[in-house]
Amino acid sequence: FSSFRRDAHHSVLDDNKLLTLPSGERLGIPDNMRIILEVDSLKQATPATVSRCGMIWFSNDTLSDAMRLQHLLDDLLTEDISGVGASEG
Repeated sequence: FSSFRRDAHHSVLDDNKLLTLPSGERLGIPDNMRIILEVDSLKQATPATVSRCGMIWFSNDTLSDAMRLQHLLDDLLTEDISGVGASEG
């Protein structure tokens, strides 16, 4: 995270649930919205970030490339691409 992004997401993670934009404008995050952050490293994570987030960590050995590929293929095999019942927009 850059310094700005790190500070901006802290405002969302606190109890106020406000996102502060670079312009200074503050946007409220509704209670029914969840934010998921995926990172490849915690090198720049601050103690504040770690204390506010629930974290799931997978080592490279936990999920092999073959496992990820199989999951993708399984998803593709179950995806309905027929267009039947799809809403027109």
